Amino acid sequence: MRSCGTLACEDLSASMKSARYHYRNTNRRLSGRAKGVLADTPTSISRRRGSALALVNPACTSQIDSRTGLLQGCRRRDRFYCLNGVVPDADVNAACNIPARLYDDGITLYTPYRDVRALLAERTRTVVGTARPGLELRGRATPSPSTESEVPRTHKV
Repeated sequence: MRSCGTLACEDLSASMKSARYHYRNTNRRLSGRAKGVLADTPTSISRRRGSALALVNPACTSQIDSRTGLLQGCRRRDRFYCLNGVVPDADVNAACNIPARLYDDGITLYTPYRDVRALLAERTRTVVGTARPGLELRGRATPSPSTESEVPRTHKV
């Protein structure tokens, strides 16, 4: 049996609020024994291997290109389509993002999904120069002006 120092996995204990409307039976299917077994598996593996278990925030791990760490490319079913034409398996791509998330100081276990999405969009915009359509910043990432002097003025003609 191989030993590793730290076993990183997504924290799947939270309820799936966004799936409530699209897939009404998802929470029911994952509740009960199946969800308990899924949650206990990483713990038992880490105990058997003598390693520490570290839970990471699962937000957007399947939507990030694991080679660049940016929101580039798109996931369709079981494939992840990178911008340069490489098409890895979507689950393998997401699995490569999980250990990277462990060492990401900007995203903690309790960072809300919208904040994670905004942070990743800002990183993509900063590195690439522009973000692809659909990655506009929303919510807390674009704060409203605090004083009247910060509000842009319109010139009257």
